[in-house]
Amino acid sequence: MIFVTETLQGEMPPEFWDYFDGKRQALGWSDRQVATKAGISNSVISKARTGEQAIKHEALIKIALAFDDPPEMVLRLAGLIPQKVLSPRRR
Repeated sequence: MIFVTETLQGEMPPEFWDYFDGKRQALGWSDRQVATKAGISNSVISKARTGEQAIKHEALIKIALAFDDPPEMVLRLAGLIPQKVLSPRRR
């Protein structure tokens, strides 16, 4: 089960952009092409780039699928899933 924290406000973490730009460049895609392939508006990415609005988890999942990567990884890079999920203690 995946527990997603609240939606990010403002800027996306640098780790997300490192991943996003590396993957996008490796595929030879522009931001607009990523948006098209993910089925999201280009403004979602452009607003995130300027820090106006973070990318919401639904769009992050679509981006992950467009990049053929696990959504959990992208949500983690975006800071919406903790880096380590602690298992409950056994009694």
